[in-house]
Amino acid sequence: MQNHYNLTYREEEREMLPLCEKGGMGVIPWSPLARGFLTRPHEAFEDTTRGKTDDYAHEHPYAEGGGDEINERVQELADGKGVTMAQIALSWLFHRDAVDAPIVGTTSIEHLEEAVEALDIDLSSGDMEYDSLWRRGFRSTAHCYSGCGAGEVVGMVSIAGALATGSTLVQAAGTFALAYVFGYALTMGPLMQEGEEFRSAFMDALYSETPSITVMEITAIGTDLLLAGGAKFDEVLFWGSLVFSLSVGFLFAYPVNAALVRFGVKEGMMNPKEMRDDSGHTAD
Repeated sequence: MQNHYNLTYREEEREMLPLCEKGGMGVIPWSPLARGFLTRPHEAFEDTTRGKTDDYAHEHPYAEGGGDEINERVQELADGKGVTMAQIALSWLFHRDAVDAPIVGTTSIEHLEEAVEALDIDLSSGDMEYDSLWRRGFRSTAHCYSGCGAGEVVGMVSIAGALATGSTLVQAAGTFALAYVFGYALTMGPLMQEGEEFRSAFMDALYSETPSITVMEITAIGTDLLLAGGAKFDEVLFWGSLVFSLSVGFLFAYPVNAALVRFGVKEGMMNPKEMRDDSGHTAD
């Protein structure tokens, strides 16, 4: 079956693709790059000769219905993986179960080689199903917040409480260190459960979590010291300041995590919907 199918035109998913899968028919979609719309930022496409003169591209306005947002997401993935937008659009099709191979029109060996290289691009489930940057950044920051928050609470309780240490410097240094321990552990644990070795898991955590933990802890501990530097363990100010300072740390760490996700350093944690789907449950 030769059908019109790409990231910005997915009408075939309603009936045709399920029918082809059910009947064991191959699918070779045409216009996999949406007449060039998926090969460059949408603003740049409108300035090209094709963008100005291709009547068919305007008969099928790819930019409508969220097309510009999809175009931006393709650009984001391409930048993060160090490939072209066209390769991301083709790789997305290669990852669709119903698709055997897209029909690729090219006028140069270079573009043909790029199309073939798209076969080797790995797209995660989060890459395949659009998950906005702000959501992934938020989940990544919440993950960091959980580890850092646990480290700070343990640090405050053990150092200021159980050890009865009155030194502000000792409390700050100990809390800072424990935030890293808990933050790294929260990332390393799942990796090691999946079979990754300790050293490799530690390097992954070091690389992906250090910037956000550092920003969160500097702002959180700095705020806490500023508001309640002399507060005692059993005072309301002590705990109120701790909660508030962690919230401040979250706000400062969010853009850092979003940037790390944007440039492919972090994946932004799995989408909860995908976790439910992978476990065999469906959302109501």
